[in-house]
Amino acid sequence: MRVLYVASNPPGEVDLNLPREITELQRPFTTALGEASFFEFLPALKVEDLPNQLRFRSPDILHIAAHGDSASLYLSDEAGNPVALTAEMLLSFLPPERSPRIVYLNACDSYEIARALVDSGRVPIAIGSTAPISNRTARAGAVAFYERLLAGHAVGVAFEACEAMVKALSGKKAGAKILNNPGVDVGTETMHMVPTLVAEFESKKPVLRKDGHHEFHLGLLGCPPCTGQVVFFSDDETFVTGEGSLEDDLCTVIRTQPVNGRIWMDDDYWLAEGDYRIYAVGTTAEGSCYSVASTLCKAIERHYRPLHGGRLPSAIDDAIKYLLKNNGERASSATQDNKSPKTKKSKGKRPKGTKRA
Repeated sequence: MRVLYVASNPPGEVDLNLPREITELQRPFTTALGEASFFEFLPALKVEDLPNQLRFRSPDILHIAAHGDSASLYLSDEAGNPVALTAEMLLSFLPPERSPRIVYLNACDSYEIARALVDSGRVPIAIGSTAPISNRTARAGAVAFYERLLAGHAVGVAFEACEAMVKALSGKKAGAKILNNPGVDVGTETMHMVPTLVAEFESKKPVLRKDGHHEFHLGLLGCPPCTGQVVFFSDDETFVTGEGSLEDDLCTVIRTQPVNGRIWMDDDYWLAEGDYRIYAVGTTAEGSCYSVASTLCKAIERHYRPLHGGRLPSAIDDAIKYLLKNNGERASSATQDNKSPKTKKSKGKRPKGTKRA
């Protein structure tokens, strides 16, 4: 995710306190996990330079901090004079080949401009304010928005935090509004992926083996591009067979680089007849590491829901219900009753010459 922060404070206007705003907005980008994210800032950009900078930097999000009203944003020209920038002018400055996915207008009364940008069909999503807004309120709302985006949440979820912050700090005198083109669902639109565990059944539809197990692969989405190794493992004591090494019982090591931010356990598959905890640790070429945790059933849901419009196919839902019947709680109860808990995990290799469905 690449954010281009453009700001202008023409002489004679109220100070926007841009250094503080840039510092607070930049901070969450320095600690964000997952895909590469960039926060570029041009705090004194002249109108004459705006078209070329938009073409050269090609941002996913264009963030404009400026004074404004319902008709215009006010930037400076080369001579330092204020220039009224209308929605039509801004649209003409956007690169024809690739407009930003989101335009965030952090300016007073910018809702009408945001609506004009979206109505043009050139900008999928735009955010604007519905009234005059203080520096503090505008800054806090934007920080809340980007923190949620960088945590991997959808645009709509991030905006809810932004809107609530603006209302809280303005005493409900100001508000933020999000607009989107038809066909763009802000509830599912994600700008930044963070490391997330997912799981996929070996076959296109879950097939229950005669021994009561399902076969599945684990995957890690949103891997940093410099990831070189991922270890998938569990801490469930029923994994330990005592016949081999602890590493073989608990872990699968994948040494590869991400493709589109994804690493899958393609050659190995795991078996399960119940739900349990799973983990992944990734290491990078930069010498850093990151870790994520989940349960198997949650990881299955995370993989299949986005593929089916947020809903689970009945076969997937039935398989998850089956796995939940043999979760850790039931296994513990069986042990207390002096009964052997069912084995919940084992590993296997796909026969040579076969491919993942």
